[in-house]
Amino acid sequence: MTYIKHKIFIPAYSVLIVLYLLLGVAACTRMQSEPAQTENSPSMVPTDENTVIDAGKRIGKISIGMPAEELSFLGDPDLADSAMGKSWLTWYSKNSHAVSGKYELNIFTSYSDPQLTHKQVRCARVTSPDFRTANGISTNIDSSAIFKLNPKLRFVGTYTEKRSLPPIAVYEDDVSGIAIELDRSTQKTSAVIIFSPNRGLMPDYGYFRPDLKRG
Repeated sequence: MTYIKHKIFIPAYSVLIVLYLLLGVAACTRMQSEPAQTENSPSMVPTDENTVIDAGKRIGKISIGMPAEELSFLGDPDLADSAMGKSWLTWYSKNSHAVSGKYELNIFTSYSDPQLTHKQVRCARVTSPDFRTANGISTNIDSSAIFKLNPKLRFVGTYTEKRSLPPIAVYEDDVSGIAIELDRSTQKTSAVIIFSPNRGLMPDYGYFRPDLKRG
């Protein structure tokens, strides 16, 4: 009886060892074949459609050309700067006690008809890194990476957010309808803006940044 048990136990144990070794080799091979993600490397497009940036079309649920009254789902804006039928509306996130530390959603609206009866979204700006394009354009992306993601970005100008810090540089791809703000103190993107393709970022963005110095 002792001899029979010994003969059965050894093959079963050997099979387990072989299985563990095979699984270990497969896991190591998979880890070596997958590219490492660094802190500043762009990640894949989000699966949540509410956080997708589509150049010239939309940021999440906000789309270029949508009627201004449909923005009601956002609630009342935290700030509103309106004049001559044009408005920049600002909503702050709830992630900070200080306004300067909160993420922003900024939307520019203006009348779309000569009778001045219908307002629509013309431009939208976001600072949260949760929003990104299919190829990885977002905020908090290194300057060395952002121009590889979109080589068509061209310098527009700069504005100064704080006197003690370097200016913020603005770049646009007017054909696609996307622009970025680049914080020169960190060398990272600080905002992404969308607008109608072939229309150009200005003058709509100029109402938001009247202190912009054109390059």
